[in-house]
Amino acid sequence: MKIKQIIGNNFCLQIEARGPGLIDWCWLIFVYLSTDRHQREQQWQFLYDRKRTWGCCWAIARDWNDIVSNKEKRGGLPTSEHMAMVTARKRFMFDNNWLKPEGIIVAVEKGWMGDIEGSEMLKVHQR
Repeated sequence: MKIKQIIGNNFCLQIEARGPGLIDWCWLIFVYLSTDRHQREQQWQFLYDRKRTWGCCWAIARDWNDIVSNKEKRGGLPTSEHMAMVTARKRFMFDNNWLKPEGIIVAVEKGWMGDIEGSEMLKVHQR
């Protein structure tokens, strides 16, 4: 993947990139929207205004306002803190039981073989 430019602010990161074998540059936008309704509306307006500069190849990904901690939450029951799952360093272990269902290997191979026409995001979605 080649990166042409990165633009960031306090709630989003805009990355113009091109994947291997692609001609067109695409924008990948990662957002973390505010819990404050008025501020969130301003953030959406910013994204709406910016999309004109992204062209036809762009995708917005996460975070549709997940909360980082209970301090951000207003009302309701407390939610558990799952950051330990993200921050804890744990080695990935492949489980051979994942290969036991009949036909799983063929299904995975079939899903990743062959060409799919379209954008990189469509290719991932189709697989």
